[in-house]
Amino acid sequence: ALGLVAWGVAPKEEPLSAVPAAMAGEDQQDVSRTITDAGLEVRTHEVFNTVVPAGKVVGTEPGPGTELAPDSVVTVLVSKGEELFGTPEVTGMTEDEARAALEQAGLTPGSVSREHSGTVEDGTVMSQSVSAGDQVSPGTAVDLVVSKGIAPVTVPIVTGLEYDTAFGKLTGLGFLVAKEEAYDDTVEKGRVISQWPRGKKQVGPGELVILTVSKGAEPADEGDDAADEEKKSED
Repeated sequence: ALGLVAWGVAPKEEPLSAVPAAMAGEDQQDVSRTITDAGLEVRTHEVFNTVVPAGKVVGTEPGPGTELAPDSVVTVLVSKGEELFGTPEVTGMTEDEARAALEQAGLTPGSVSREHSGTVEDGTVMSQSVSAGDQVSPGTAVDLVVSKGIAPVTVPIVTGLEYDTAFGKLTGLGFLVAKEEAYDDTVEKGRVISQWPRGKKQVGPGELVILTVSKGAEPADEGDDAADEEKKSED
């Protein structure tokens, strides 16, 4: 009879413990102490958070009010602060390559400006607004400066100048000069009749400029002079 009575006695259930409330931004030690005082065990796990300062509590898992058996584990989520992304080195890349590298790194390609360069190939990134290796917030815009290649040079107008003057002016700007000569009844001997490329045209530095220089008026043909003299004597 005693055995039957014992068999019929229901086992005593242990009381459950509710996870205490934890406000975001609270001190980790204070939250952990409150949880252990409630008869639960504490573990911590660090997470990135853009709002809660590093070292402060973001929340708990499971959340506040959850009933657990005594000595159950509650994970306290502790902020590591905002997740930062390393800025890739994109100088020397093409614009498309730089954009892809920035996006892959979690950053945003910003504005693109273009400048002439005597050393960086056309279409290549010359500089970036955020230095390579800098740790920045996700989505940070990185502006780029892209090369337009070597700046063109304007060919000066040298027609009408003496050849030596024209030569000095052109070579002083880095142009190569070739000389051709031709007779001209209107342009004084030694002065430039024409030029190619024409004046004010924009070309690459070091281009060849061909100057046609006057030899003066074309002398009369000697045969014609003799014929003229013979005609005069007949008259």
